[in-house]
Amino acid sequence: CEIEKAKRYDTKMGLIMFDIDNFKNMNDMLGHLAGDFVLKRVANICTKILRAADIFARYGGDEFIILLPMTDITNTEEAATRICRSLEDSRIIYKRIPIKVRASFGIANFEGHEDELEDMIRRADRNLYVSKRSGGNKVTGGRNYG
Repeated sequence: CEIEKAKRYDTKMGLIMFDIDNFKNMNDMLGHLAGDFVLKRVANICTKILRAADIFARYGGDEFIILLPMTDITNTEEAATRICRSLEDSRIIYKRIPIKVRASFGIANFEGHEDELEDMIRRADRNLYVSKRSGGNKVTGGRNYG
């Protein structure tokens, strides 16, 4: 597990959690096949941006999580911002219908030997909801958050 490596070698690690803004409305309006298509495109966009060492997974529904080994909070925020902008700039077209994708992001970093993955997820999730409540399509939890 990457957490155990970070503890053992005293290294940095970042975590990004995000979900697609207004995904339920998209599913309701265009159908679940369109929603599934969008999820696949989002995953494709993310994997092109991330490093080979990063761990990317669907967390549930329209939520995704990314673990960034050997990454400080500044670089975690930069990676989340790159993904956020790439999603917003993407051209996703389903059955000739253009779909605008925006997402809300929360980030967290590894905070020492007592920290656990669940703690990082909890902090990132809390930050994700700050992003969502403030209008979405943004990253919360980095150096400009406080």
